[in-house]
Amino acid sequence: MKEDLWLIVVVFVIWGVLAVAFFTVPMIRMPHMGHVWGLGSLLFLGLAIVVAMAMRKRSGPEAR
Repeated sequence: MKEDLWLIVVVFVIWGVLAVAFFTVPMIRMPHMGHVWGLGSLLFLGLAIVVAMAMRKRSGPEAR
């Protein structure tokens, strides 16, 4: 499960970098695509938070 969380976090970072690139690099300046990639990165951030919370709940008091 730990690998799943890291994979989701890596995808979040990549999508975020692409969103910033679409907004800032003049050669590929397409703000509407930046919104799409930005919202996608937020989706993966939310998914990473949910997975992290599930992992924490699963390893709750009985693991201590």
